[in-house]
Amino acid sequence: MKKQLWTAFLVCACSGAPQQPSKTAPEPAAQPEAKAGHALRYDIVTQDRLSGGCDVAIAADGAEAIDCAWVNNGRGPKVHAVIRSAADGTPIDLRITGTDTFGVALDESLSIEGGRARWKSHADSGERALSAPAFYVPASPLPTAFGAMAKAAIGAGGRLALLPNGEVSAEREAETTVEGRHVSCYALVGADFMPMRVWLDDELNLFAIVNPWWSVVPEGLSSIVDGLVEIEKGLQAKRDLADYGRLAHAPPAAGLAIAGARVFDAEKKRWRDDWTVVIDGGKIAAAGPSSKVKAPVGAEIVDARGKALLPGLWDMHTHLGAADGPLDIAGGVTTVRDMANDSGVLADLVRRYDAGLAIGPRVLLAGVVEGRGEKALASEFYADTEEEGRAALDFYATHGYVQFKFYNSVKPELVPVLAKAAHDKGLRVSGHVPYGMLAGDAVRAGYDEIQHINQVMLHLFATRETDTRTLERFTLVGDKAASLDLESKPVQDYLALLRQRKTVIDPTMVAFESLFLARPGEPDPTIRAVVDRLPPLVARAFRTGGLEAGGDKDALYRASWQKVLAFLGKLHGAGLRIVPGTDGVPGFWLHRELELYAEAGIPNAEVLYMATLGAARVMKRDKRSGSIAAGKDADLVLVDGDPIARMSDVRKVVTVIKAGVAYDSAAVYATVGVKP
Repeated sequence: MKKQLWTAFLVCACSGAPQQPSKTAPEPAAQPEAKAGHALRYDIVTQDRLSGGCDVAIAADGAEAIDCAWVNNGRGPKVHAVIRSAADGTPIDLRITGTDTFGVALDESLSIEGGRARWKSHADSGERALSAPAFYVPASPLPTAFGAMAKAAIGAGGRLALLPNGEVSAEREAETTVEGRHVSCYALVGADFMPMRVWLDDELNLFAIVNPWWSVVPEGLSSIVDGLVEIEKGLQAKRDLADYGRLAHAPPAAGLAIAGARVFDAEKKRWRDDWTVVIDGGKIAAAGPSSKVKAPVGAEIVDARGKALLPGLWDMHTHLGAADGPLDIAGGVTTVRDMANDSGVLADLVRRYDAGLAIGPRVLLAGVVEGRGEKALASEFYADTEEEGRAALDFYATHGYVQFKFYNSVKPELVPVLAKAAHDKGLRVSGHVPYGMLAGDAVRAGYDEIQHINQVMLHLFATRETDTRTLERFTLVGDKAASLDLESKPVQDYLALLRQRKTVIDPTMVAFESLFLARPGEPDPTIRAVVDRLPPLVARAFRTGGLEAGGDKDALYRASWQKVLAFLGKLHGAGLRIVPGTDGVPGFWLHRELELYAEAGIPNAEVLYMATLGAARVMKRDKRSGSIAAGKDADLVLVDGDPIARMSDVRKVVTVIKAGVAYDSAAVYATVGVKP
């Protein structure tokens, strides 16, 4: 849903010659005459597909006019910005209008006058006295601004204050020549979970921002993305290796013993008091009452009295990126299922996690296939024919994938054919429900599992003519769920079908809580419990709201959300298997997902089972994972609390052990800018 949200709401763009910081607020300065009438065009590339662009025009008086728009997966922003900057590159006057990714109207402004900054956006409003330059970070999506921020920070000596809050540093990491132009890579550190990298030319103007999923490049130069991505992968790998070397704690040869813990018995869904768990060689060597299980001579002993020991948590819906590994481990997530990614990026992450070159969880791979079209998801693999679908399946099956995922634009007639082919190769089958089908059709065609609670509920509201490639796949549930009679025959018949087919549900409730309940100017409910701990750009992004909910929509969407929660309870009551997943911020959103299950009336012990042994059983990994027993993988989470009594205590992670290697949660969080 909001994949990598913290990099989707980009900062403001401006230009000007870099200078050293002054002790007073910046004053306007005319741009060089040579820039008058200057115009630039950037392409926005989603994977290998042109999905939009940004036009930057500089007027004779130095003002920049920037127009950006892009569309992917049936949605995207459209913004117009006018910016005036000081000589040091910091904006002093700004106005942004347009709409965000989900169609919410934008009207953002900044003015700096007389040493005082005043701003207003859909995320917040305020004012602040300035004694030194500061770079305003708008809440609106404006991708060209990464370069402007870097240029201003470099001109300020490498470090620059941000508005509304925070600080960023610019670190030069690499240089290369692209299409005859010498460019340098700068890492912007401190504002986001991970360094935000930008490529600047020798005049410190933006050249490119690259990512395997989404890039900004000079017009017509989409071919440069892969080469720059490879350089950035190497830069991040060095940082990851250094973090692993500092924070990964391998026990001594005699092993590690966690003594006196209250252990969660995932089989029985209950606590076992005063147990000792012995770890040796990445496996659990022994687990049982402390009166019977003793630490080996020479073993490292962790006194866990008063704390709870859980099996490592599972997140069954992720899309791994650079920040995910540390965030997952710090949050107690030791196994994830990646539900769609760039295959090369994913293979590299998995290799480094498994080899001890980066901090990260175990990973199960699911590969996606999409149909072509204007409203389609940009995808590595498209299947408009059976042959294309089988080619994608062959790739996934030979590269260690365990699941095959359909997306919105696949032709309905291909679903049963490719589902059977996937099953023949031993792959599970799941996905969104393609346009032209209902969830019941997909289940009958071979789905083992459905992703997202909206895709499940659309069966009760949509027709086969509803264009579920658009925002209607969200708004229809918001408009209709409040009036749904959960005891009605259509609901009961539908539940019976899902139960008969043993359909697994991956609801990603947390993503839809954000869409239906987040309001501009307020902390998103999905992250409210930890928002003060987050880096400044991340925290601010979670104040921009979800779906447009003006007028009567506010109350309607809130009522519909309560019915969505009740429907989740019905799914559980009907005996359906539910697997917790996030599709968003790693770690933190899984904690909230589990809290939402409890709010839906599912007993806390059952929720913990779903996030451990239940998920392992769905993925046929329960012989080696999911519970605390001798012979199983040493994937464990030590928590300072009682999540069966209070589900929110699952957030109180102290120590995480993955494959026998221990990590201090607070220290790992620090590597991604999260405060204790």
